Amino acid sequence: MKGFPCSGRGTWADLVALPAGAVAAAPRAVSLVEAATLPLPGLTALQTLDWLAVSAGQRLLIAGAGGAVGGLALQIARARGVTVDALVSRDAQVAFARDHGADFVATDRDAVPDRGYDAVFDTFGAFLTEAVADGGRYASIATQAGPVPACPHVVSAPPSTRCVRTGRG
Repeated sequence: MKGFPCSGRGTWADLVALPAGAVAAAPRAVSLVEAATLPLPGLTALQTLDWLAVSAGQRLLIAGAGGAVGGLALQIARARGVTVDALVSRDAQVAFARDHGADFVATDRDAVPDRGYDAVFDTFGAFLTEAVADGGRYASIATQAGPVPACPHVVSAPPSTRCVRTGRG
C-alpha cells in the first residue's frame, strides 16, 4: 500500500479492503471517470442536509443549486419530501434546477423572500442569512467567500459557517 507519506494510511493504494456497506455501484448512466466525481460533493451535500435537519414538509433554499454539491443536495432533499427553492448564478442553470425538483428558481437574490425558509444551504457565498425563518438553520460551505456575515437574530455555532436563527432580537 502506498498511503500518505509517513503515515502508512490513506487511499493511495493499489488495492484496499472495505466493508460492503462502505461502497456503492457506479451509476450505469455515467462513465467511471464521471462516477468518481460523485462521492465528495455527494457526501458534502448529505452531511450538510443532515446538519440542517430538514424534513418532509419543510422549506429549504439552496444557493448554488446548479453546481455539484447544490445539485445533489437538491435531489436528496426532494427525495426526503422537502420543498426546495433554488438560487442559481446563471440563466442557463434555471432549467437544471427545475428539472431536478426545485419549486421556485431565481437568478436574482432579491427574489428570495426574507425569513421564508426553515433552512438555507449556501454553496457559493450568497450569504442569504435574512432568508432564514425564526427557529431556522443556515449552513454555508462557501469558505472561499469568507466568513458568514453577522446574522441578526442568529446564533453562530462552530464552525462560523453554521448559524441557527433563534427568533430573539
